[in-house]
Amino acid sequence: MASSKFLIIALFMVALALSSVDAARAARHLLQTAPPSLPNFPVVPMGLPPMPIPTLPNPTTGPSIIPSLPNLPQPTLPRVTLPPLPSFPVNIPSGATLPSLPSIPFLAPPPATSSP
Repeated sequence: MASSKFLIIALFMVALALSSVDAARAARHLLQTAPPSLPNFPVVPMGLPPMPIPTLPNPTTGPSIIPSLPNLPQPTLPRVTLPPLPSFPVNIPSGATLPSLPSIPFLAPPPATSSP
């Protein structure tokens, strides 16, 4: 069964190769022939005439678009005093110990054998 699959795949590859040779040969033949003559098409007039470009007023001489803002009173924020931070001990007590990490057996080195 497996050999028939390989035979079908091989035949498909051969057919593909032969068809590509024929396609390349046909393309070369078309390139060597004279280009086909195209019929003369009527000249289409350009659609609309060009639109006139309007002139914009100079912003420095024209009327002011954005009015000036009135002077507003500045709001005052209330003063808030925060309580003092609690004092932390600078020195770590000597009685504090870090917990030991569990060891993983397959990463630990094998125990040493005692020699007599």
